[in-house]
Amino acid sequence: MNLSAMRSVSLMAGMCLATWSACSMASEDASAGEDCKELNNQAMEAFVSYQMDTTRHESLDSAVVLIDRAIHCDTNYYQALHNKFTILYAIGHYGDCIPVLHKLKSMSPTPVPLLLANEAMCNYFLGKTQEYERLKAIAIREAENKAKSLPDEQNAGQVLMIRAMLNGQEDALRYLEILKGQGFTALDYTLYEQLIREMPVLGAQGSPEFEISPR
Repeated sequence: MNLSAMRSVSLMAGMCLATWSACSMASEDASAGEDCKELNNQAMEAFVSYQMDTTRHESLDSAVVLIDRAIHCDTNYYQALHNKFTILYAIGHYGDCIPVLHKLKSMSPTPVPLLLANEAMCNYFLGKTQEYERLKAIAIREAENKAKSLPDEQNAGQVLMIRAMLNGQEDALRYLEILKGQGFTALDYTLYEQLIREMPVLGAQGSPEFEISPR
């Protein structure tokens, strides 16, 4: 899979998994103040504006400043940290993404496969092949372990999206067939096959994920 396709797959996988990642740590944001949430919301609104028209550099500048202010407001604000990763990843600042991902990982009592997968992709784009391969193996293993311990749609779907993200479309489709053969009934197979087949043909424009705090 070439660089452009991998970036496209990573972006699409991020969109599919955004809700799972944010919801898994929702309790971490319960103490975030309203001022912090408002800064987070303003940052992502500015980022969306930039994504709609990438000549609006002032919107990107505002997004970066505002998301940093949201994190300064509450250094354990998971959603804001996740959104900072989103902004940095989407504009190709992969080296800056890694410390943010490390902070996010430190806030979870158990490994988060999506964060590991995103860190693997950042290392890939930085040309750190050995670290990419190491993290890829861990991300897939952790995702599959979660799916085995709790075989529901969320965990099985996460394995599929991470496999597509890190190994490519064909690998994810093979795993989908394995799940079918095992009689796993919690998945909408038609939906996931469509998602996987569509991932490589998407352009690399757009954000991998973002969440706006409820007001």
